Amino acid sequence: MREPVDRFSRRLPWAALALVLLAIAAIRVRVLDVPLERDEGEYAYIGSLLLHGIAPWAEAWNMKLPGIYAVYAILVGVGGASVSAIHAGLLVANTWNALACAFLARRLFGDGAAVVAGSAYAAMSLSTAVLGLWSHAEPFALAFALGGLMLALEARSAAALAGAGLLFGAAVLVKQNAAPLALFGAAWAAWQERSTWARAPAQSLRRLASLAAAALLLPAAVALALLHAGVFGRFWFWTVTYASWYGAQLSLGQGVSELAARLPILLRAQAVWWVAAAVGLAAPLWSPEVRARAPFLLGLLAAGCAAASLGFYYRPQYFVLLLPALALLAGAAAHALAPRTPRARALACTSLAVAGLLTPIGVEAPLLLRAGRNELSRAVYGPNPFPEAVVLAREIAARTALDARIGVIGSEPELYFYSGRRAATGYVYTYALMEPQPYAQAMQEEMIAELRAARPEMLVFVNVPMSWLGRPESPRALVDWFAEVSTTEYETVCVADILSSSETRYVFGDAARSYTPRSPYWVSLLRRKTT
Repeated sequence: MREPVDRFSRRLPWAALALVLLAIAAIRVRVLDVPLERDEGEYAYIGSLLLHGIAPWAEAWNMKLPGIYAVYAILVGVGGASVSAIHAGLLVANTWNALACAFLARRLFGDGAAVVAGSAYAAMSLSTAVLGLWSHAEPFALAFALGGLMLALEARSAAALAGAGLLFGAAVLVKQNAAPLALFGAAWAAWQERSTWARAPAQSLRRLASLAAAALLLPAAVALALLHAGVFGRFWFWTVTYASWYGAQLSLGQGVSELAARLPILLRAQAVWWVAAAVGLAAPLWSPEVRARAPFLLGLLAAGCAAASLGFYYRPQYFVLLLPALALLAGAAAHALAPRTPRARALACTSLAVAGLLTPIGVEAPLLLRAGRNELSRAVYGPNPFPEAVVLAREIAARTALDARIGVIGSEPELYFYSGRRAATGYVYTYALMEPQPYAQAMQEEMIAELRAARPEMLVFVNVPMSWLGRPESPRALVDWFAEVSTTEYETVCVADILSSSETRYVFGDAARSYTPRSPYWVSLLRRKTT
């Protein structure tokens, strides 16, 4: 009778993980068409340009590295230019990340811990506290980083280490914040080489050299491609010169205040798993097995904290990079506390894996299980005009030819993607133009010059503060320019007046030209005058 018990003990936890992943996938499928937010709009637009052979920084620019544009180009190329295709890609990435956490925990502690770790990541990454329903760069960067960690943890051959290096390089290209995870993976691979180094230093050196060379391969190839495309100078300005200024703006004290405001939100939505991770962090005190693996767990935790903390901005999605460490610590807790008999251990780990669905699904049930797509967007992002962008883009597409150029005065690049029209300016965001930084005035003047030269058929003006983040001292050249041309060269054809969290009033045609918005949040669509 022993074999059936062993089979039950081995299969039950994995069946529980499959159930958890299916439940979470069902929730994600329900909201696949939730409107894009502006980062997604940027990635989708530039990814679409990439599919047409237009290099990043040729017609649109920002300080992100180009790996995420390549990821989105694949999503749009395979699934079509749709919101659902983009969010389906997120579902795939997060499912892989959960399985990768499970495989890492299995390598460290066995099946029970694996199932707990996989369930922990899947549940935590669903939470709106980390903007888990939107396809930010972090889950995709993490997919590469976790793949590299899996290879680095094994470190059986030079080929495996080269594969790890390639994946680490890809992770950083997708999101700069993944660099601490990549560095930890490389450091762990080097640490594991210490025994080989003692008996065969030349062999160990070759293996580590293969990792380093592979890690640099993709960044070097991208740099050469951008140089060939003639955009390397602009790429360098945005990702190094400007990004260095941007990253140095927040002080440590401001970062601590932002973190203190963010943590209660995370804890509320992910309480079960944060408590489990805290127990796992303490588990080396009484568990020899966890103590033996503490260097890996603590190193991953430190790397995850560093990844979430770069620049001290603490954006909600940055915490996705911390979730694998929390998940593995939760797995360690399960291993350290679970009963010793196989059947009881399997039941205990399975119970924790399923109970972990209570957060965030239980806490956020009104959003995750019942809210409509626009209601969900508004609940998380407030009066940002993400639902309105869908309607306005349809108007743009109906009123312009495919080769028309349009301009968005604000930070809503999703309008370019939705409408299928190219931007009349490379400034797809106006954030940088409003910051107290030395290039702001010149950036505004360049954007105005580009709009004047392109003479876009339609303009969109976004009167939503979150689309600008302006300050009293911000330059006003762009706003003043729009105020002039909006009456002399353009006429209003549509106004989206965001009256409340559940109501937006759309006014079209002649009525739009004389309409006075009742809300402080509104978006207007203007057409170039024909006479």
